[in-house]
Amino acid sequence: MKNWRRVVLLLLLFSGISGRGREGELQYRSDDGTTAEASSAFRKMLRFRCGEIIAAGISRHDVPIADSEQLLSLPPSSPAYAVIRVRLDEGRSLSIHDFSLIHNYKNFACVAIRPVPGKFDAARRIFPAFNGRVYDLLFIPDIPDFNPKITYRCTLHYCLASTGMTDTDVRFRNFDGREIVFPGPEKR
Repeated sequence: MKNWRRVVLLLLLFSGISGRGREGELQYRSDDGTTAEASSAFRKMLRFRCGEIIAAGISRHDVPIADSEQLLSLPPSSPAYAVIRVRLDEGRSLSIHDFSLIHNYKNFACVAIRPVPGKFDAARRIFPAFNGRVYDLLFIPDIPDFNPKITYRCTLHYCLASTGMTDTDVRFRNFDGREIVFPGPEKR
């Protein structure tokens, strides 16, 4: 009788572990971007460590960066440009060293930040605390098999802490070869 209980317990344990593995794979890439649910998901605000994520977009279209010779890392051979628009909570500041983007189990550092409205500047790495201020974070992940028909899911990782909210799964609207432009008002 005890062996039977152990077998059932082990089966339940392993089924729970394998279920988590499948769920974890979905956070990196998905091809469900054509549904109405996916397009409305871009309009919902999502919490992250320092505030709210307003929108996220990804494209092969080149994003202009002032002082690009001062980038801390060189763009990869198959660059895609991922932009996450955020609104900071009260008292929160922002730096390119704070966040990275995880795609297909690879980590890509934030390369530039811009205040909205404004321009990306590789030389400016820290932005002071402003309540409710909106910023764009720029990442340049290496995606050799970029597909304009899918929705990319990546993880925004907060690099400066090991506890609390460190990871946030983000769906990116796919702009394909067009410039990333987020619609709507930026004020509260």
